[in-house]
Amino acid sequence: MASRFAVGVHHAMRRRGPKRPSGLPDLARWITLTPLTNTVTLMNTMGSGPHYPHAMTFAAVVLAGFVVALTGLAQSPVPPSAPARILLDVDLAEDVDDAGALALLHALANRREAEILGILVSSRNEWAAPCVDAINTWYGRPDLPIGYQRGLQYGYRNTTDPDRATDSKYTEAVAQAFPHDLQRSSEAPAAALLARRLLAAQPDHSVTVVTVGFLTSLRDLLDSRPDDHSPLDGEALVRQKVKHWVCMGGVFPDGRFPNGQGEYNLMWDTTASVRAINDWPTPVVFSGFAIGARIKVGARLRETPEENPVRACYQLYNGLGNREAWDQTAVLYAVRGADPYWTLSEPGLCLMHARVPHGHNEWIPTAAKPHRYLIEAMPPEALGKIIEDLMIEPPRSGNPLFPGWYADPEVTVFGDRYWIYPTFSAPYNRQLHFDAFSSPDLVRWTQHERILDHTRVSWARRAMWAPAAVERRGKYYLFFGANDVHEGELGGIGVAVADRPEGPFQDLLGKPLIGQIVHGAQPIDQFVFKDKDGQDYLIYGGWSHCNITRLKPDFTDLLPFPDGALFKEITPDRYVEGPCMFIRNNKYYFMWSEGGWTGPNYSVAYAIGDSPLGPFQRIGKILQQDPAVATGAGHHSVLNIPGTDEWYIVYHRRPLTETDGNHRVTCIDRMAFDDQGRIKPVAITHEGVARRPLPRPPGQGR
Repeated sequence: MASRFAVGVHHAMRRRGPKRPSGLPDLARWITLTPLTNTVTLMNTMGSGPHYPHAMTFAAVVLAGFVVALTGLAQSPVPPSAPARILLDVDLAEDVDDAGALALLHALANRREAEILGILVSSRNEWAAPCVDAINTWYGRPDLPIGYQRGLQYGYRNTTDPDRATDSKYTEAVAQAFPHDLQRSSEAPAAALLARRLLAAQPDHSVTVVTVGFLTSLRDLLDSRPDDHSPLDGEALVRQKVKHWVCMGGVFPDGRFPNGQGEYNLMWDTTASVRAINDWPTPVVFSGFAIGARIKVGARLRETPEENPVRACYQLYNGLGNREAWDQTAVLYAVRGADPYWTLSEPGLCLMHARVPHGHNEWIPTAAKPHRYLIEAMPPEALGKIIEDLMIEPPRSGNPLFPGWYADPEVTVFGDRYWIYPTFSAPYNRQLHFDAFSSPDLVRWTQHERILDHTRVSWARRAMWAPAAVERRGKYYLFFGANDVHEGELGGIGVAVADRPEGPFQDLLGKPLIGQIVHGAQPIDQFVFKDKDGQDYLIYGGWSHCNITRLKPDFTDLLPFPDGALFKEITPDRYVEGPCMFIRNNKYYFMWSEGGWTGPNYSVAYAIGDSPLGPFQRIGKILQQDPAVATGAGHHSVLNIPGTDEWYIVYHRRPLTETDGNHRVTCIDRMAFDDQGRIKPVAITHEGVARRPLPRPPGQGR
């Protein structure tokens, strides 16, 4: 193993660059022209005898002579107005703090402090990436890109097989027990190639790379060649796209433990560590071994549900005991910076040495190099509480709830799942179908494509809008608008039926249920309201008029009111469109949208009445734009968790970056009432709402 490792190190060091000089007089000039990997090669070939210290001292002096402006310094990041863009590399398998770091990063992403670009896996374990996928899925991010390392690893403890699988107490069990899609780590794309794709798509100097494990994938990234994603080689791509690298690894400032060994993450795949650390072209901040060693976290995960895969990781690893927070510190620094948790060392160079069988780092103070390391500032107990508070935060939905341009969302509950039926937000002539989305907990959403399209509605040709779904007698009915109908045109409100909430739906009538203009109300934006006596009403209307009509039990026609009228107008002050109604404490809450749907001032107001017919006196606006979050917040529906007084509002809004009127996204936030039963103004958020599984019927198990 020793000879094989030595050959591997030598081979890894043989890379492009100037030839090593024959004597010391030219050493300074050679160092200034040569990547640090070659510098270390030279120093290692000088051996560990009496010449080595002199060579090292000389090199340190030369390195200190670099001009600071050429390299820059790793400053404590000031919390940016935009979330930190994070590419995280974990060695999740042997230890469990990687799982804790993932939990912490997802919590920071839920708070909009971080944007997770992707996760790279540097351990060699076929269950590691599926375990990561299960954790991502729990936090409502099932589609986060995951890459798996493909590089050879040298320096493992198993001297007979340097490429052995990394053992784990939990990855297989968690991957098999919790929902996810990825079946084996080797089915994921190569980590370095995924990193290239993700970096190429980001603004320049915007990405923070965080490693909490081996540096195999970063070595492979630096060695990567131009491809379809970028014409740059790996080093150039990193230099252009990466802001800085945060590395959990190393011993500072000593470089080795008293027994002479280096730190775990840097020593096992030594060749990768040498290449990555010595040649990385951006500033680097190290969270060394000592930073996380005195912070103990994990036991409070017992406060989280058993459905939490991070809890299961700790349960299987150490029975839900505490574990050091090495990896969490790197993630926390990457997102929030040093203050008040740590201070930063003076600038210097972390020089990685290749030694058989394992390497180690050396710290060389110099104002000319862009490396720093963290120094403890906050007491470990206090910092541990901050880290663990984040680790146990419940998953949140985030806003928008799912990707894509979707508007006019109708939320409901069917069985053990939440359902949202939105409008596909596009130019009218492209609005020819409906998708639906379902979730067990408001966090993880599944898309159900084309539950109804124009090919199954003979009279629909464009502008299929604002679906409303209900279940009656084991059948599912979808009410919808089509054709943006005007006087004398074919179109209006139709109804389709299916055996399942995800369809496929078929047109029930072969014609519109309501196709005429009555009381000035365009037949769009229909809402089905079931009264306490079981009577179904259809409330609808655009063009600033709102009508209510009664429905026959089979939804095949309208049912006249006792006075013989088919329609009654219930238009409140400032009504535009998007009606919605619900009952709370025997009062009828009537809600609607105001303003223009393409403008920033689109909003929601409400009234309270004693019957579905009103009268309804406008009380005020409860949902509107927040210039710091989004504009055009409107056309909503309301969710009440069955058997509770918990309320949510589901609505669409326009991201601040968008000006196209059709670029609308579906969001959710909590809705609350004051002591008088009035709706409190809703704060629109990026975070959305916490995970909320539906209550189980009495007598039903977990």
